[in-house]
Amino acid sequence: MEDGILQELSGRCFAELVEILIKDIPRSLIILGCLQQMERSPKVTNGHVYVSQWPNPDIVVFEDTAYKVLLDCKYPPTTIFANCSTEKLKITLGKSHLKQLFTCSSGILIGDPRCTNIAIENAKLNCCEVQVAAVPHFCALMDAANLVKHECPPGYYIAPLKLQDAQLVDHMWKFGEYGSIGILHTVESHRRRGLAKAVIYHLATKILEEGKIAFNVIEKENEISRQLFLQNGIYNVP
Repeated sequence: MEDGILQELSGRCFAELVEILIKDIPRSLIILGCLQQMERSPKVTNGHVYVSQWPNPDIVVFEDTAYKVLLDCKYPPTTIFANCSTEKLKITLGKSHLKQLFTCSSGILIGDPRCTNIAIENAKLNCCEVQVAAVPHFCALMDAANLVKHECPPGYYIAPLKLQDAQLVDHMWKFGEYGSIGILHTVESHRRRGLAKAVIYHLATKILEEGKIAFNVIEKENEISRQLFLQNGIYNVP
């Protein structure tokens, strides 16, 4: 298939795609999470999957049309996994239907950190002033030995939420109705007590016990969050 041309993948092939992507963990964890959430919560995460070739695609794109409705944005948030050269990724972003992201006031790209600079460069070529929100920091706990232990300070404890906690969470949670496990928020009056590090430690421990890899994505400008996860032994994935 010609570089820059993406074909939509049939849902019948999703199981095989998952098996292919699993071989490239941790880099593929973000788009694997999208596919898993699309299966479990289609009202929140649903859309189209495109590949550069089939089988063995080196570019996989997920356009979340359900989340587009929730965000009320012009184009669907797009998650990109790429196991190809920067040049091929650049051609695909600029030549395929994804170029629509560079002609609107804002676009949301998640996944391969190379997308940010490529998107800005393509926008300039199209004489557009666009802001592309990307998530260039992808951190994962690849070795359990790296996990740094942090416990709660006196007077605090970590426990599963109960139904009676729903009202408090709805009132205090600042990220809206659809939160992500990777999004962390501490109520201002309880900050600087080590609570965030303790929560990350206990969540990562639970994820490891389930045989999974603990990971998160961080926006480029959120250096505080990146340093926080570094202190827990969760490092950027190259």
